Amino acid sequence: MKKRSIVFFSLIMALIMLVSVGCAPKEPKEILEEGFINLSKIKSSQQRLEFDFSLEAENIDPMLQLYYEMLKDISIVVDSKSDSESMRSTGEFIVNLGGIEYTIEFFMTPEQMAFKFPTLNEYVVQEIEQEMLMEEDDKQEMLNLFQEMTTSMLANIQDANIVNNGDKEITISEDDLKATEIAVVMEDGDVKQFIEEIIDITIENPQIRKYYIEAVKSALVEEGQDITDAEIEVMLDEMKNEIDKVLEEINKALNIKTLDMKYFVDNKNNIRKVIFDSEIDVNDEISQQSLTIKINGKNDVWDINQELEIDIPEFNEDNTITLEEFVNQMLGGIMFY
Repeated sequence: MKKRSIVFFSLIMALIMLVSVGCAPKEPKEILEEGFINLSKIKSSQQRLEFDFSLEAENIDPMLQLYYEMLKDISIVVDSKSDSESMRSTGEFIVNLGGIEYTIEFFMTPEQMAFKFPTLNEYVVQEIEQEMLMEEDDKQEMLNLFQEMTTSMLANIQDANIVNNGDKEITISEDDLKATEIAVVMEDGDVKQFIEEIIDITIENPQIRKYYIEAVKSALVEEGQDITDAEIEVMLDEMKNEIDKVLEEINKALNIKTLDMKYFVDNKNNIRKVIFDSEIDVNDEISQQSLTIKINGKNDVWDINQELEIDIPEFNEDNTITLEEFVNQMLGGIMFY
């Protein structure tokens, strides 16, 4: 009887340990990685992105003074509604430039993307080449690419710089909910290393290379030129070398002073809110010019995987112009000015 009691007690202890291990709290990186993966799998949602961009400059070139005054204080709000299954989305950009506000509407379908600018009566429409649309295998490849980027980003952040701040009450689109706050700090070297890895991952990705080859061949065919896939592959490798050189120069001039982010993850492992704050110093040794760039804002996500009504206007010859016509109008106006 005593022997059976010992066996029974041992089984109970093993069961308790198993349950304890299964319910152990997740590490902050693990919570964040699951949130990113879920983000990439969202079929439909509404989002609101708000951010402010400001510049502070010393020894600004007088020739650039006008542009500096225009760009030194910008705020942008982007409201969007999208459904990846039907490949339809709509929304608007609200841009505040030096105290003047502009609203730009946008629409996308599998066949077209369109914009409505405040200065135009027509929609600016660009046809989407159907051969450039992704098949299911391509979509899975892009999902794998996103997950690889996520893993790379998290690997470049020290464990001490990813902290679980516990549950917080947040408001998303007038609804209150509880979410876990994961605070992330990325340092200068972390960000630069991550960017270099992302470029390598992207350029080496078979799907990205495939789309690049198709785009280059399509453009050259229109110009009456012929080129092989192997020649384009060489061009892509040469482009990678040039990008590396440019990055090296940029890294010398850039100093990322702060890059702080707070991710709020709900009980379904969906990232519902992101708050970000960054400050970057840019110093050009040759011109002796220096800039401080500050970017901060937030992004909210709601109605995840819900059925959404996405209204797209009817586009026809009477209410549209092509993107090429719009660009020509803009360039003509600038030249006239």
